[in-house]
Amino acid sequence: MPITTNREKIERIKEGVKRGVVKALAKHKRDGNSIVVFHNGKIEQIQPENIQVSKS
Repeated sequence: MPITTNREKIERIKEGVKRGVVKALAKHKRDGNSIVVFHNGKIEQIQPENIQVSKS
């Protein structure tokens, strides 16, 4: 199905980015690698066993 509007393009890009993030988080968790996030004004390291990966 062809994309006809900028809004549709933006939505497809957002969905692609979401899928990429989920895949990256799952790989980090599976490989035993921590991640670093910026949360509540602080940089935090999250251990692999605490990484939450959504099913979507």
